[in-house]
Amino acid sequence: MTPERPIALLWSDALREATTDPLEAARLAQSYALLDLYGLLGWREVEVVAPDMALGAADALTAFHEPSYVHAVEALDSGQATLWSAKALGFGAESTPSFIGMAAQARAYVASAQTAVRLLTTGRHTLSYALAANQPQAHRNQSANGDIFNDVLLALLAARRAGHRVAFINLEAEHPQAIQAQFYEDNGLLFLSLHEAPFFGYPGSGEVSEIGVGAGQGYTVNLPLAPGSEGRSLRRFWQELAAPLLDRFEPEIVVLLMGTTAHYHEALAHLVFEIADYVAFVAAVAAAAPRLAILGGDGSEPLLTAQLAVSTIATLVGRTPPARAPLPHRFVSQFGHNERVENRKRPTLPPSYEQFAAIHLEQMLHTLQKGLHAQWGVPITAEAVADPLSFVTAPPPTLEPPARAITPQEMSRLEEARPQRRARKSDHGPRHPPPSSKKGEGSGSGGRSGKRRRRGRSRRGRG
Repeated sequence: MTPERPIALLWSDALREATTDPLEAARLAQSYALLDLYGLLGWREVEVVAPDMALGAADALTAFHEPSYVHAVEALDSGQATLWSAKALGFGAESTPSFIGMAAQARAYVASAQTAVRLLTTGRHTLSYALAANQPQAHRNQSANGDIFNDVLLALLAARRAGHRVAFINLEAEHPQAIQAQFYEDNGLLFLSLHEAPFFGYPGSGEVSEIGVGAGQGYTVNLPLAPGSEGRSLRRFWQELAAPLLDRFEPEIVVLLMGTTAHYHEALAHLVFEIADYVAFVAAVAAAAPRLAILGGDGSEPLLTAQLAVSTIATLVGRTPPARAPLPHRFVSQFGHNERVENRKRPTLPPSYEQFAAIHLEQMLHTLQKGLHAQWGVPITAEAVADPLSFVTAPPPTLEPPARAITPQEMSRLEEARPQRRARKSDHGPRHPPPSSKKGEGSGSGGRSGKRRRRGRSRRGRG
């Protein structure tokens, strides 16, 4: 990576106007405002490029989505669909909430991701950053988890159909199963995903055993992480797995999906990465990739997304990011934040979680390296370890029988006095302590987000 490698930042008023979901709008607005107020938009290495909205037109979406699904989404957006058809398409209170303008917003995100990749395929830029691109869960004929049109997948398809060897890297806490399924037999796309282990997070896929089939066998690589995994996991993923594979695969284009869902302040998963971990990883990828498109990804903290964008862009163009600098006064006045997200205390995890995460990482790395060694020559650097749960050796507690039988009347009184169990968003894994802010703080809006998340075995919604 040269010290002054220019970067194309995808942004336009048309993109802003098309984004009507409160959380998505806050994420874009705060990111662009912080970039502007810190002066990055005036740097000679940063070129603001407007997305080509034609790349998100309805006919362009059918490169992956079924035409009937595209038309049905448009009908639902305008209030023409029945409740039954909405549920069949994956829309509903517990899946993907529908809202006026959702189709236009989803198409704009597709256009942003497509433009970011087209800048690379046409040779105009070697580095691009699309903040608005975060719908990797959408399926061919159904929305999923708040995602409507799969902008990430459509961008990857465009690069492959242009004849390029492509590597895709996922840093979201959630495994992009729709993208994996699409390219599972394609040996022209290397799929690398670092995410939370399926047992603990949505969507329940992404095991190390999922390696591709047919011609694509060995071109799909999943590294699931246990709850409590820190930035060390990200560094080892790069050094011991991703870097050797990219060196051997020799992609012409790398597409990186980088949301903040694995950050320690996010409530969408159980991972504890920091901004510095993300930035170091992206810098390493940019140094190894001839052409790199960064897609903004997801996250429930708009300010965190903005801070990650500032640090990433500054680092990639060879400048020093404003690491711990106070937020600009105009930003505080406009959005109400009074401190950086990473100034807030990081949760302290019990030693047992750290031990579990370390053993799990070692086991997963070793399994992958052993399986990929014959095909790719990947060195086996991770140690073979026992099952991650083997260190849990404490015997179950002994339950003493009651001194006397409890009468039905006493049982009834106990049931009435027992506090109702609060609905939990997951019954698995350690929990991050909730932020000290009030409900909805940090979203930049009092509205309800259209993005829904599921953790463990139950759906979650963001307020």
